Amino acid sequence: MRITPEIGGCSIVLLGSFNPSIFQPAWLCAKGVEPESPEESVQAMMLPGVSQFLMHDRTYFINHERFSVESQAAPWVRMVDIVHRIFGEHLVHTPVRAFGVNRAVHFRLPTQAAAEKLLRAMAPLEPWEGFGEQLNAKVAGLTGGLQSLTMRAYGTVEGAMTSTNVTVEPSGRLGDASGIYVAVNAHHDLTDLPASHGAQPAIDFLSKRFEQLVQQAEALIDGIMKAGSKR
Repeated sequence: MRITPEIGGCSIVLLGSFNPSIFQPAWLCAKGVEPESPEESVQAMMLPGVSQFLMHDRTYFINHERFSVESQAAPWVRMVDIVHRIFGEHLVHTPVRAFGVNRAVHFRLPTQAAAEKLLRAMAPLEPWEGFGEQLNAKVAGLTGGLQSLTMRAYGTVEGAMTSTNVTVEPSGRLGDASGIYVAVNAHHDLTDLPASHGAQPAIDFLSKRFEQLVQQAEALIDGIMKAGSKR
């Protein structure tokens, strides 16, 4: 990437029908999906209909309609292996109707002015007329402007409807106004697949597309970094 992100991560999300009570650290270890981990190193929160826990560098979240695994440490392909072990070997009959691959970063531009110029270029003040003047005014050291922008492109891949969603915001985690947050979501809708096929078609499709989707996401992020570095 053009700028080294200070914070970054990648996640895989499956949409379908899940039983959250199955997904527990002990079950993943027993099935060989995750290596054994000392109990004190596992952070878990179990609520009715929700299972959420942190193991090693991976965060799991499962409710009745959503399964996700997220990591902030590359290589990202390890998550594909995890998903394949869970749904390709142990929970093969689980219906999965969609999946998404998400890549997100927080990076810092050289100055606050550079970050502001990038956000102004993405959301110009001119169309806002009088309100634009308010957005540009400084009050107690604060300047208004873009808080969140999402652009979406649609497509089809091997019969699946896809959408690529790119979100740009001021970073809320880097501690000053020079930080930018960019998130790319590549969503694949597989609702035309027969439910009787279980998870396998989705897992095979995910495995086939994953590396390309991550590369596409990083290219989009790099383009925004490039635009910011010119400001």
